[in-house]
Amino acid sequence: MERTGAGHLLPPDAAAHPRRPHARLAAGSSAGRLGRAATDRWTGGADVSRTRSRWWWRALAALAVVGVLTGCVRIPDSGGVSTVAIPDEGDTEALLPVPEGPTVGATPREILIGFLRAGRGPQNSYAVATEYLTDAFAAEWRPNAGVLVSTSAVVPTETETGLQVSLEVTAEVDSSGHYDLAGAGSSRQLSFEFTQEDGEWRISAAPDGTVLSPTFFELLFEPVELYYFSPDFEFLVPELRWFLVSRTISNRIVDELIAGQSPLLESGVLITAVPNGLERLESVDIESGTATVTLSSDILAVSSATQWRILQQLTASLGSLSDVHSAAVISGGFPADISEVGGTADRFLQVDPIPVGMLAGEFGSIGESEVRPLDEIGTAIDALGATAASVSRDRSTVAVLTAEGVSRVTADGVELAAAGTDLIAPTIDPWGYIWTGPEDQLEQLFAVSPDGTPLSIGIGIEGRVIDVSVSRDGTRVVFAVATDDGSRLVVAGIVRDASGAPIAIVESTLVSIGAGELLDVSWVDGTTIALLLRSGQSTTVSTATLGGRLESLGALENGEQIVGGNGVEGIRVLDSDGVVHRPSGDSSWLDTGLRASFLATQQ
Repeated sequence: MERTGAGHLLPPDAAAHPRRPHARLAAGSSAGRLGRAATDRWTGGADVSRTRSRWWWRALAALAVVGVLTGCVRIPDSGGVSTVAIPDEGDTEALLPVPEGPTVGATPREILIGFLRAGRGPQNSYAVATEYLTDAFAAEWRPNAGVLVSTSAVVPTETETGLQVSLEVTAEVDSSGHYDLAGAGSSRQLSFEFTQEDGEWRISAAPDGTVLSPTFFELLFEPVELYYFSPDFEFLVPELRWFLVSRTISNRIVDELIAGQSPLLESGVLITAVPNGLERLESVDIESGTATVTLSSDILAVSSATQWRILQQLTASLGSLSDVHSAAVISGGFPADISEVGGTADRFLQVDPIPVGMLAGEFGSIGESEVRPLDEIGTAIDALGATAASVSRDRSTVAVLTAEGVSRVTADGVELAAAGTDLIAPTIDPWGYIWTGPEDQLEQLFAVSPDGTPLSIGIGIEGRVIDVSVSRDGTRVVFAVATDDGSRLVVAGIVRDASGAPIAIVESTLVSIGAGELLDVSWVDGTTIALLLRSGQSTTVSTATLGGRLESLGALENGEQIVGGNGVEGIRVLDSDGVVHRPSGDSSWLDTGLRASFLATQQ
């Protein structure tokens, strides 16, 4: 993550309760999550993700915790909000906290606390916050460099050059909107220097960025998905970012998409159709559900297929806004005539809502009264003694774990892909590679090609891999890892050669999972992973959003396996009695009426 000198401000965290994006919709549908409720005083803004009523209640909740300024305050929610814009019926203004500027005769300590509070007011490019700065430093300070989310009490301490604040940080967002949960005990020391201007104390040096409480972070920032391609252009893959809610959030989406500031792009896991030098020339215009983007003439210099791919990226990314369901491009003063060339990438990756698994020696789609064999597989798996399985996206191949090892099952028969009595449950990717490895292996896994060629993949993870799952788009892989210090969840990108063969694991990232022993993991969608953990005498279910937060879905007794479906409501948990459970929506789990020996993952 980018950092600047004296403590570039950080991202939001689990405590910040970042919201999971709503279900992504197709380019021709009423997609997304962000709406157009924004106050006239909001800096830059038009496309906001909340309705008036949602903003109203959330802002009231923020104001309810406003307190009195003291020498020791909490960054979170206390003090210093004077007025807000309250929407009435028929207008589109959102509630926005308006921080107060410095008072006459304020001490350096009061100036510092007021400045930190003023970070909650982005109106007019953080105009109130800059009132706490010297004229010279106000021209240098970059409020949009990042955000630190903290619930610490603010206790300024003196240093040789000014004042310092030590904060426990729960999360950080960088200048490109990347969200990063901070580890337990993460802290930052922020240093501030002061001088007098016209007899009043002002800040002459401070870290770039702002500091927000979880409450105000949730009020002011919104998750947006930027879309890039898998290397074969078959899939559009989301990357979650967090942007300030404003009237110009659509511009921010386009600019960040064009900039391509993503580690997965830099490492070759994902690619973009956007050519070097492409620029947005005017503000994005949204009318009747279509976002019109004015781009430089660079887009006219690329092939028709590339133009179509750029339009797909724009449509999917701007589809994060609830009032956008399509996109159009203007270049050189005229609408760009972009037609579909080379097909449309898949970004929804839905699976059959009916669970697949084994029951009473039969493998297939599990119903309340019968198990229906998969059309192309038939009963070939029934006699194998399977204990785990992964079904390919087209359902033509199933990777099966048995006592002999991992087998590939197709309409042509059963072939042993990897022999061994201690292999982890397999996962199959869109290219037909079956991933598995010994349970006690610390260094590498194997990806077996459709023709039976095993590829050794170094994973470089400390600990014992107990479960592995490749994302449905085949660009990332998640590992459940057991270490001497507890369970870990590691997500990494997959680099492939031109044929689709995996050749390296890169950009490994540790994802926060909270307390508990990690038992099983499964992908829910392009940014969400379902987790089953053992905590005490019960098992708990959570979702980890990549670039977002960890969210609890409640607990149930004796859970043993978890599989993802279509969204959180599609998650299924199998318990030790063979009962298949589904989420109720209120942190409890309900018996679906289905029974199984094990559930298969569906790609």
